[in-house]
Amino acid sequence: MLILESLPKKLIQNLDFENCFLVGGAIRDFLINPKNKINDWDFVVFDKNNLKEEIINIANKTFSHFVELDNENGHYRIVNTEENWQADFSKPKGKDLKADLFARDFTINSLAINLKENSLIDYYNGLEDINKKLVRSINQKNYNDDLLRCLRAYRIGCKLNFDILEADRIYISKLMHSNNFLDQISAERITYELFLILSCNNSFKYLSMMKDDYMLESIIPEIQALRDIPPNSHHHLALLDHTLELIKQLEENIINKYKNKSIELNLFILKFASLLHDISKPETWYIDETGKHTFRKHESLGAEKAKLITKRLKFSSIQTKDVYDLILSHMSPFQLGNINEKPSEKAMNRLIRKLDNNFLNLLALAEADLLSTRGESMTREKFEMSQKRLEDLFIQYEIYNKKNQETKPFLRGEELKKIIEEIGLGQTKLIKELLTELRDLQLLDKIKDVNEAKHWFIKESKRRVNSSDNNSKI
Repeated sequence: MLILESLPKKLIQNLDFENCFLVGGAIRDFLINPKNKINDWDFVVFDKNNLKEEIINIANKTFSHFVELDNENGHYRIVNTEENWQADFSKPKGKDLKADLFARDFTINSLAINLKENSLIDYYNGLEDINKKLVRSINQKNYNDDLLRCLRAYRIGCKLNFDILEADRIYISKLMHSNNFLDQISAERITYELFLILSCNNSFKYLSMMKDDYMLESIIPEIQALRDIPPNSHHHLALLDHTLELIKQLEENIINKYKNKSIELNLFILKFASLLHDISKPETWYIDETGKHTFRKHESLGAEKAKLITKRLKFSSIQTKDVYDLILSHMSPFQLGNINEKPSEKAMNRLIRKLDNNFLNLLALAEADLLSTRGESMTREKFEMSQKRLEDLFIQYEIYNKKNQETKPFLRGEELKKIIEEIGLGQTKLIKELLTELRDLQLLDKIKDVNEAKHWFIKESKRRVNSSDNNSKI
């Protein structure tokens, strides 16, 4: 097969063709599209009692790094950073190749190539399922061996835009109802699969399947309560359906609008925040005497709940903060004064500065929320004014960003240090607040030169220090 021509030359020159078989996803991806760039290779090696030494030798000859993944079960990796490829080598799971392939997850991943004969081995109709665009388990009981395979079914389906066999989905749903997924699988493995799903441009289809199959709640149990909130005059969809509709709107109508901008959207963070943006509506739900549904403070409570969820899933501190900020601020674009009036530059700049590199994610989230909110109380006039608000914010963001890049701060470096020492200002938090406000005034052209900046900084710092001292005496 031509796939052997895609193997790194250094690697193929050092393989033992007699006892080594290429297996797994590399073959699948090549058969789907021979032009696919493949950087990740998997091999099963037979009749090697000293496999570790063999792989170390290959690593040395290919100028690659050796990684011991599981010495007890004979699983090793070499990584070539110069040519950007990696290869995994493992002992067979079972008495022969057929048994090894039977222990794998899906038929489309059970293909192998005999390197010696350069021939395709397909015991479990993987090629047929590739042609059918179908994710099918080799044996449903293999899901029990590693429950992460349940989530991986949706991830592979999403990556390849394949359907998932209905019988597999039913089996997965039964497993999710009878097992505590979070207790049995490490958070890091779950989050990695979720990252790959949400980073695709077709997540909505597979998240909807995950919702129907109880997979979504198995990852984020707090989502279960969203099923109980019905449509209302503001939202034409029940809450969980509204939540998933945001993902659909992002993928169909919004994401492409933000391509080639100065800061790219972070699809994983944006979509994850979308999934949790209304996570605290169930506990804040109230119907008043007129029948109006309200969810007071659901943004702030939701942000706190999202922080717990992201920490549980082992997000990085930056990812946790980004999700927190988006959920806390997801209503803010529509709360900058009357919706029928353009906000002041100062108000818009404050929101832009607060979200910083997350601001375009916020606009995308707010627009997806707006497009997913079409209840009877969302009149055409209100909808158009809300759209105009988002357009004004985007234009202001472009202006702010351009000015911010082109305009150097008036006070910085040694000059700033000298002023701080002269007035004896030792409060780091206050200094940061003053510099932020000064920067805003500079960008709004209300402070025009260094002298004005010095005067404002000294005067304002003294006023605030005195005010703080007076308050502490009361």
